[in-house]
Amino acid sequence: MEIDPKECFPITHVQKRIWHTEKIYPGTSTWTIAFAVKYNHMLDINLLEDALNLALQKNDGLRLQMTENSENGLTVVKQYLVDFQPIRLPYFDFSTGGKEALTEWLDKEVQEPFELIDHSLYYFAAVRFNQNENGYFMKLHHIIFDGWSLFMLINEIDQIYKQLEQGLKPDATPNNTYLNYIRDEKAYLESEQFQKDRAFWLDNMLPLPAKAELSLISYQSDNILAKRNLLPIEGALRNEIDAFCQQNNTTIFKIFMAALAVYIARVTGNRDVVIGMVNHNRGLPEHQKMIGMFVSTIPLRIQADDSLTFYELLEQIGQNMNYIIKNHGKYPFDLLAADLREATGIDPGYLLNIILDGHPDLEQSDFNLDLLLPKHDTNPMIIHIDPGSMNMNGRLEVEWGYQSARFSDEYIENMQQGMVDILRGVLSNPGEKIARIECHLQTKFCIQK
Repeated sequence: MEIDPKECFPITHVQKRIWHTEKIYPGTSTWTIAFAVKYNHMLDINLLEDALNLALQKNDGLRLQMTENSENGLTVVKQYLVDFQPIRLPYFDFSTGGKEALTEWLDKEVQEPFELIDHSLYYFAAVRFNQNENGYFMKLHHIIFDGWSLFMLINEIDQIYKQLEQGLKPDATPNNTYLNYIRDEKAYLESEQFQKDRAFWLDNMLPLPAKAELSLISYQSDNILAKRNLLPIEGALRNEIDAFCQQNNTTIFKIFMAALAVYIARVTGNRDVVIGMVNHNRGLPEHQKMIGMFVSTIPLRIQADDSLTFYELLEQIGQNMNYIIKNHGKYPFDLLAADLREATGIDPGYLLNIILDGHPDLEQSDFNLDLLLPKHDTNPMIIHIDPGSMNMNGRLEVEWGYQSARFSDEYIENMQQGMVDILRGVLSNPGEKIARIECHLQTKFCIQK
């Protein structure tokens, strides 16, 4: 497909990371974002199709496509906008086929990779999931879409549908264009703030911390098959976490970050801990109303010294997180990695071996979401925290995604139990020194024995 280079735009730094890993691991669905959006009442499929099409029309970031151009003898990836064209929504009915048929179909759709060059990077289908639930299946490529965008899009489709159902005419005014973010990043890369951010990160990360390798398995680095293991937290422990957050003006995410730092320090013996922290990267108000790929990952360096109390560790983490995101969070990790590699001769990719991720809240509505995950992941371990808004059952769901070549199922279960032990210990006595927090770990899973 011939594309006029004048109509193409550079991909952003957060998109570059995805593009490069796509080239390393072709033919996988590693960067697929997929959800089943389920309503507990029947929807009008025609109105749903109209609502989805209006959302596609209003949000140009969904209509970005990738292409490759030749520049000075080199192949360069760029992106371009496709004019809006209404789509027909295919319909699949599993009300009589049973759960097994639905599961098989969803798995097939999720694992099917996108054609990355000159093709649409989204797919939607109307689905009747069973006798009582219908809605739609959505699949998008991460290079044009992130978690924040997901919740924006689902809420917008829901609002448009309800307006159409009431006979109202929804607002068709386009939302903020993603092209503005591309221009904003270019301006940032040429700014004085960019230089300040670079200096901050070099000072913050040098000398590099020791590599805290949790895995005890000898593995092949090119094996990115992944598994998922859900840790539901409910009942008394969930209530204690909520009460602690309210009493101490903190968040579930920060509590888990601190507990994870304690766990890593306990297992590895390293007190200089680094955990990847997902940054939504939407500091400007106009960026918060754009659908597109913004999210980045920041290496958060934590001093989990035994002499600290959990209160003190939590305060350190909270202050560092807030300061970095507010003042230096825009600096792209791919550039930081290049800076650190040049300065040390060491590949700093291990700084993001363990990532903690949190979801923004959905607006209250009458639908439920099922996250559908691909069977490959380039992240060795990523822990997703869902405060409960996605499943409407009030429990806290924490899902471990992990490369099965690095971690056994038994190891993950032991890690989850260790995290629960730490949470119970610190919530009952947050003024206790970290060194005295009880955590019952099987010795065979500890690097420091």
